[in-house]
Amino acid sequence: MSLRRRGKSRRKTAERIVTKTVFNRTTIPAAVLLALCIGCGGSWQSIPPGQDGPAGRESVLADAYLFDCKVYRRGKPTTVRLEVFSTDSITALGGRAYLGKGALKGILTPNRLTLYFPTRNEYVDQPVEEAVTSSDCPIRPGDFGLSDLLSRRPDSLGFGAGIQVVRRNPTETSRPEFAVFDEACSWRLELTYDRQGAGWRLARLEFSDGADLRVLAKRRRFKARANVQAGKFQVEIPAGAVRVSP
Repeated sequence: MSLRRRGKSRRKTAERIVTKTVFNRTTIPAAVLLALCIGCGGSWQSIPPGQDGPAGRESVLADAYLFDCKVYRRGKPTTVRLEVFSTDSITALGGRAYLGKGALKGILTPNRLTLYFPTRNEYVDQPVEEAVTSSDCPIRPGDFGLSDLLSRRPDSLGFGAGIQVVRRNPTETSRPEFAVFDEACSWRLELTYDRQGAGWRLARLEFSDGADLRVLAKRRRFKARANVQAGKFQVEIPAGAVRVSP
């Protein structure tokens, strides 16, 4: 699994944009995966990055989620609590690690992913299509429908060639479970849904890259049409932050 932002406060110079290998980090690759799997699934008003919200307002309606996440790298767990605020075209993410320390802040649009990690002063900024790959073959978000999995069951989506969706509990009507995989690849995604109001919402996600990374996310809370501060949808990268990429 490999990775590849931009911020108005940073300078685009060779000195400022420093490339590092991130395979030995746990939070960054897992955060990229979670952002892509748990993002852009809402149906409410959107906020373009850098603005105060529609018509200049300071808040916006969005579906709000809280996930308890565990990331296992070589069997060692890291715990992160992930907030997700989802609209029709942009998703805000905020994560807190052990003892409440800020672990990440990010935004995801259909085309681009931006994540900032304040404790490391590092950031990711790249097109969604380049954000996640498996060790043996790519996971293509456009073909895979990752951006819809938050609020739509995978058996209702179209997938790229080779992607298979298997219902794991066909007789269960209230909490359906699915496995999503490509037989030519080592990664595997398991998803569980439940009904929230009139629609299905993601309740549990588990991802394995087939090697040493496993991510488990369980939804703790959900609120439809929550009133969210516009600042949640803005990520400012400090001038001295280090860009991380493959």
